[in-house]
Amino acid sequence: SDNLLILDFSSPLYKRLAYTSEIYLFLFQCTSNTLLSTVQEFNWKGVYDESFCVRIHNLTNKRISFTEKKLAGVIWRNLEKPRVNLKNPHTNIGFFNTTKGVFVGLFMFRIDKAHLSRKASQRPYPHPTSMHPSLARACINLTGVMHGKLLDPFCGSGGLLIEAGLMGYDTTGYDIDKDMLDKC
Repeated sequence: SDNLLILDFSSPLYKRLAYTSEIYLFLFQCTSNTLLSTVQEFNWKGVYDESFCVRIHNLTNKRISFTEKKLAGVIWRNLEKPRVNLKNPHTNIGFFNTTKGVFVGLFMFRIDKAHLSRKASQRPYPHPTSMHPSLARACINLTGVMHGKLLDPFCGSGGLLIEAGLMGYDTTGYDIDKDMLDKC
């Protein structure tokens, strides 16, 4: 329910994710009661680079007792010559308030959502059963194969093949329905 997933992951596959919005490097976890003291004790010099901002993501409906300004103030006091940049920080620190506590991470990457413009309804020959681009990318990622050939024996109008081709795969598709192949 919190829409937060924490993984031990070091593969460049993260750039291909479809159902993910942003990726953060996990820094620490604590309770909301110990948040301020944990923030004060953390070594911010190890993650700070040139400028910073703090963003709170409240993934619960519960009211929170801390603000971005208050957390940024604690971090500010633990840095030498700190600089805040709210629009384009080099160090973006995310605080995720969840039902299981507060998770803190360093922003690393925002997932490109360009694939959403390739929905079946946006293609020259749309078909209502064509695979959604996000699902196609997720299925391709589930193979665990980084590159190579991809065969879709029931390609339909080509939703999976389009995404695989744009992800750098050598693609081949077959279908029993000639009309679907023409759309593909």
